[in-house]
Amino acid sequence: MRLALPRPSATALAALLAGAFLGLAPARAAPVERLRLETLVPPTTLAFVALHDVAQLPDRLAATPLGRIVSDPDSAAFVTSFVDGARAALARGEYWGEPALSPELAAAVLRASDLDGDAAVALLRVPEDGTPRVAALLDFGPRLSRFVDFLRSMRAGWPRADADVHVTEGSDGTWVVEVSGRPRALGVLLLGTAVLVSDDDEWLRRVAAARGAPAEGALSDTTAWAAAFRRGPPTPLLRAFADPQAFGVEAPGLAPDAPARRVAEALGLDGTVAVGFTVDVADGAFVERLSLACDETPRSPAAIVDEATTVPGAAAPLLARAPAGAVAIVQAGVQPGPALGVLWRTLSAADEDAADALVDALEAFRARTGVRLEAVLGALGPDVGAFAGLSDAGGVLPHVALVVEARPASGVEALLATAAAEAVAQNGPDEPVAVVTTPLRVHDAHGFDVRLVRPSPGSSFAPTGATVLLDGDRLLLAANAATLRDAVERGRGDAPTASLRPAVAAAFASTPTTLRARAWLDAGRVLASAYDTVVPVLQTVGDDRLGPVPVDWAALPPTRVVAAALRPTTATLRLEGAAPARELVLEVTGSVPLLTAALVVLVRRAGDLLEAPPSVGDVEPPSPHAAGSEADEEQRTELALRRVEAALLEFAARYGALPARLDELVAPAGLLAVAPRDGWGRALVWRRALSAVGGTLESVGPDGRPGTDDDRGVEVAVPRK
Repeated sequence: MRLALPRPSATALAALLAGAFLGLAPARAAPVERLRLETLVPPTTLAFVALHDVAQLPDRLAATPLGRIVSDPDSAAFVTSFVDGARAALARGEYWGEPALSPELAAAVLRASDLDGDAAVALLRVPEDGTPRVAALLDFGPRLSRFVDFLRSMRAGWPRADADVHVTEGSDGTWVVEVSGRPRALGVLLLGTAVLVSDDDEWLRRVAAARGAPAEGALSDTTAWAAAFRRGPPTPLLRAFADPQAFGVEAPGLAPDAPARRVAEALGLDGTVAVGFTVDVADGAFVERLSLACDETPRSPAAIVDEATTVPGAAAPLLARAPAGAVAIVQAGVQPGPALGVLWRTLSAADEDAADALVDALEAFRARTGVRLEAVLGALGPDVGAFAGLSDAGGVLPHVALVVEARPASGVEALLATAAAEAVAQNGPDEPVAVVTTPLRVHDAHGFDVRLVRPSPGSSFAPTGATVLLDGDRLLLAANAATLRDAVERGRGDAPTASLRPAVAAAFASTPTTLRARAWLDAGRVLASAYDTVVPVLQTVGDDRLGPVPVDWAALPPTRVVAAALRPTTATLRLEGAAPARELVLEVTGSVPLLTAALVVLVRRAGDLLEAPPSVGDVEPPSPHAAGSEADEEQRTELALRRVEAALLEFAARYGALPARLDELVAPAGLLAVAPRDGWGRALVWRRALSAVGGTLESVGPDGRPGTDDDRGVEVAVPRK
C-alpha cells in the first residue's frame, strides 16, 4: 500500500493565513514549563515540524518586511477587508450557513487564536498498512479551558449531522475523537497547559503514564537531531526535521520501488544522518537555514558536492561586469568535468534508462559538432557566475549573461567555434540550423555570434541564438551581443558596475573556505515590479475572492509601500565539517521566506510521488464484458461518468471536499460498490484541483491512450451555496 500524504488546499492555506490575522495575542500569564514534543516522541521518529511560542509570533513578524507592509496605513483598508472576510468565512464554516471549509478545518482555525506555546506535529511511523501514525502537541497556556469547552461542545453534538464526528470524554483528561472517513480514532490527552493528540494509542498511553516527563532516548537525545540543529538558532520561529535513514527502516508501507526511494538512494540520502530546517527573524529579515548532516560515504551529498564543486574565486571579475542595476547575481565554484561525471553516476544509480539517455545526448552532440562536450567542459575553469539586470537607462530585464572562467591555453575558443560551425540539423529541411555569423571583436575581446535559422523560405521562425566572447580569462555568454559589449566595457572600467552598490559589495565581501556558492537577489525591485504588474490585473479581472475569503482588491496598498519595505536577499551554500561527518548548509536571508516557499512546493511534489497516481500510462487491460457496438460502449461510458460525478458531489456534501482518489468513493464512503470503469473496461481517471472543490473526471476512450481526441470527460465543481 502506498502512503497518501494529505495536501493542503488553497482554501486551507487562506484560512490558516486568516487565522494569523485574527488575534494571536501574547499571553500575559507568568512563564510556565513548556512541554516539547521532541522530548516525548521516540528516536525513530521519521519527521517533525514545530512552530515555537505561537503567542509571540505577531510581535516577531511585525518587525519583518511583510509585517511592515501589513501595518502601513495605506494597507489598512485591504487588511481590514481581508480580516473581515476571513472572519465571515470561518463563521460560515462553524455554523454551516455556507460550508466554505471542511468542518474540522474551520473549527481548528477558529481555535488557532487561542494557542500560546508550541504547535508541533511528528510522523512517528508508517506501519505495513501504509497509514501514518502521527502525534501533535498544541500548547494553549492559560486558554486551555476554552479548548476543553470546544471539545465538550463537540461531544454535545456536531453542528452538522452529516459530519459524523463522535467525541467521548474519558477519565484523567483523556478524550477520543472519531471522524467518519478517518481510518483510526484520535486520542486526546491534556497535560498541564498542552494538548497531545495522536492516532498511535501505544505512544499516547506511554506519555500518559509518564505524565509528560521527557522520555529516555527521545528524538531530542539523538545524534541526528543534534546534528541537524547544532548551529541553528536556539529558538527559531519554525523548526523541521527529517531522518532519511529512519524512513528506510521504519516505513515499510512505502513501496521499495517507489521513485522517491530510488532517487534518495541515488543521491546518497540513505546515508544521510538528518535533514534540519529552521526559520527565524533577525534584524528585521527572515533567516532560513537548511542543513544535511551526512555520514561520509562515496555517495553522500557532501561527497557529491565536494567532487563537483570548489571554493569560488574572488567575486571582483564577476561584479566588475554586472550592471549597476543588477537584480540578481550568482557565483559558484563548479567543476564542469567532474560535475558531468557526478550527474552520470547519479543517473546510473537511479535509472539506467536516464543514464543511457545522457550518453546518447553526449554522442549526438559529438556527431553534430565534431567536438566532445567533455572536452569543452574540461577547457573551462571552476569559477562560474551569472547576472541579470536592468540597463543603465532602465527598462525590463533584457541583460542576462553567464561568466565562466576559461583556460586560454586549452583552446576553448577554438573548440566552441568548431562546435558552432559544424552544428547542422539532421532531421529534415524544416529544422533550425546553427549559423555562425561574422566574428565579433569588442576592444581586445573576441568571439562569435551563433543564430538558429530555418533554411526554408518564408518561415515564420524568428532567429534565436547566443553570443560568445572571450575576454582575457573569462568566457562571456549571452543572448545578444549588446549585453556582452556592455559587460566588456564595464570590465574596462568604462561604466558603473554592481560592485559600487553597498548591498552587493557586502554580500560578496568575503570568501570563506567552506563556501561553494552564493547568490544575491534584489527581491525588493523584483517583487515590487511584479506587484505593480499584478495589482491592476486583480483590480480589473479579479472575482473579489481569495479562496473562500471575500476581499477588496481595489484597496491593495500602492507599490511604493511594498518597494519601501522589501530588502535584497542573499543565499550561501557551504560545506562544513570533516569526515566521518560533514554538513551541507544552505542559508537564505531576505525580505520574504523564499526557501520556505520552495520547500512547500517540493513537499507537495514528494507527496505526489508517494501517492498512487492515475494509472493511465500503463493502461489496464479491458475487463471481460459482453461485446457490443461502439454506441453501446459510448453509452456505458457516459453513464459511468455521470454516476461517478454524482458520487463525487455527494462525497463533497458529506465531507466538505472532493476526494483525492476515486477509491475513496468505495471505502470508506460506500457511495459506489466497486471502482468505476468506462465502457471499455478501463479505470476512469480523476484529477482533483488544488482547491479540492473541483476537478476533471475522464475516460481515456477507445484507444486507451490519454491526451488523444477520443478521450471523454466531465468537469466536476462543487456548487456554492
